[in-house]
Amino acid sequence: LNTQWGIGQRFFVSNFERTAIAFATPVLDVSYTFAPKGVLGSDYQYHTVGVNLSQRITTGLGRTEYRINAGKIFGQVPHPLLRVHSGNSTFLYRKYAYNLMNDLEFVNDEWVSVWLNHNFEGLFFNAVPLLRKMKLRNMVFAKAVAGRLSNANQGYLETAGGLKDLNGIYAEVGTGVENIFKMFRVYFMWRLTQRDQTDITKFAVKFYVSPSF
Repeated sequence: LNTQWGIGQRFFVSNFERTAIAFATPVLDVSYTFAPKGVLGSDYQYHTVGVNLSQRITTGLGRTEYRINAGKIFGQVPHPLLRVHSGNSTFLYRKYAYNLMNDLEFVNDEWVSVWLNHNFEGLFFNAVPLLRKMKLRNMVFAKAVAGRLSNANQGYLETAGGLKDLNGIYAEVGTGVENIFKMFRVYFMWRLTQRDQTDITKFAVKFYVSPSF
């Protein structure tokens, strides 16, 4: 079950669906999932509750987007059914992932995440004639997640191939330049927490292809 509530939200409506086109006010999503044991061969029974709050704010300083997500899984389930936080070990930037977290690094059954992105538009680069002509844009972002894993699900990590309980906070920050040749973006990012491991990347430069016309 899923429901969405956005006061004053605007949509583009076609014959078959509608697509949100304005997010000036907060948009709240609430979801609930129930998986019963024994149905269609299921071996586990669990409940998942999720809440997501997002908004896009435009001011004289640029455009800010935030996303707050929280959730909890009730029940004892193996790690593929838990919340495996999305990492990214490639050289390409992924908007909906933690770009300095390894793939399959952290897992939880209770979590809260905060993502913040601010695009300055032309606030700074337009002050430099060459950069203004190139229409470059700069931005900053921060992503963080806090989580824990219940004792009931700790035992499943023994066969999870290196997955770990986050048991604390993971955070990364970065800055980037957009609209390079109206095609590319480049991001510079730093991992702020969970830095005491040997197989991690603490700083990276990643790229994103985003044509702009």
